[in-house]
Amino acid sequence: MSRPLCATVILARGGSKGVPGKNLREVGGISLIGRAVRAAVQADSQAAVYVSTDDTAIATEARAQGGHIINRPAAIAGDTASSEAGWLHALGPIRADYPQIARLVFLQCTSPFITPGDIDACLDAMETAGADCALSVVEDHSFLWTRDAEGLGVGQNHDHTTQRKRRQDLPPQYRENGAIYCVDVAAFEATGQRFCGKVALCPVDQPPFEIDSLADLELADALARMRAP
Repeated sequence: MSRPLCATVILARGGSKGVPGKNLREVGGISLIGRAVRAAVQADSQAAVYVSTDDTAIATEARAQGGHIINRPAAIAGDTASSEAGWLHALGPIRADYPQIARLVFLQCTSPFITPGDIDACLDAMETAGADCALSVVEDHSFLWTRDAEGLGVGQNHDHTTQRKRRQDLPPQYRENGAIYCVDVAAFEATGQRFCGKVALCPVDQPPFEIDSLADLELADALARMRAP
């Protein structure tokens, strides 16, 4: 499939309250930022990989893995700054290098099992659907519940008042896994949002967790070592 010109943006600030120095922590012997950059560099669809950071150690590590560095201003590097602000800022330097840039891929370091194939597949899903954006998802076969006005449980994707269905008979549903987001550059600039129009879904086969705590980090490291050849 012929793809429009595309580049990856990875946001990796130095501060992290939950796991200090998180983006430089290792999973399977490779830092989280290193794993993300490697996956993007190896993807067939990417012209270049950019890391937006306010941290010199992260910049050094990202550069060693093949990433180009964008200095992220302090005003959009705090824990309250939106990812969209960082991505929009990164678009300027990327466009200076690639004036014809048409697509961007946003990767999250907190998803350590992204593969080059996943990145390419997410872009292909967007192009095939004629969508303005796409995201990676995982199939979810859970029975979901919510609360009614009285605080009592109500089936959300199933009718709990009827005979219980088999899990595999539930309507297809997908959970956002927070790993990969793809956007059409023009649509993203116009809206400032990652979901900037028609949305395509790309199911991926990744371990279903993100690194938000030390326990997550330990589990991911153990799994990575088990999966290593």
